Amino acid sequence: MTNGSLNKFHFNFWLPFFAILLLLIPVLIWQEFIFIAKLSGIAILIGLLVALKQWFAVARQINQRTERYVLNTNERFLIESILPSFKTWSKTDQKILLDQLGIAMTELKFSGDSSLEDKIKVILQLVLATWGDGYLYKQDWLLAFEADTNKTVLYINDVYITELNVSLASLHFSPSATITDSVLLELNKKIKNL
Repeated sequence: MTNGSLNKFHFNFWLPFFAILLLLIPVLIWQEFIFIAKLSGIAILIGLLVALKQWFAVARQINQRTERYVLNTNERFLIESILPSFKTWSKTDQKILLDQLGIAMTELKFSGDSSLEDKIKVILQLVLATWGDGYLYKQDWLLAFEADTNKTVLYINDVYITELNVSLASLHFSPSATITDSVLLELNKKIKNL
């Protein structure tokens, strides 16, 4: 289950280290070395913080977990220009959209030359087309940007799904209403048919 990865956590060092320091505390108190017992407690605390930091780093590396992409102010401004109704959404819906975009930016694979603006336009289409459908696993999704056209091809598990338009000016979407934008409707149908 662990594939021999327990050695990377260095338990064989940390567990005896903590055990010895913990056992020293009552012995030192009994010998009336209170100050040294306090230092032992402080060393346990500092050692535990260092060990936890190391253990979390190793676990993240073993699980191949990448940090979620966090959208900055410029990217939020870009979203507002592509999706004019975004400013009128509730704070909860805005947060959900930004979180979904960040997760999608982390999970999706990209090929070809593209700007960040093009990526956001295409990912925004994907997220809005699947709005309300729950989480979709996107780590097997590939967006292939073609330099000479304004199209992006969506592949899932190396199977062609659809083409997405990079040059769209704006999208019309409301989180509380059904999808009315023709681009999003078509994309929603293709993704639901997987």
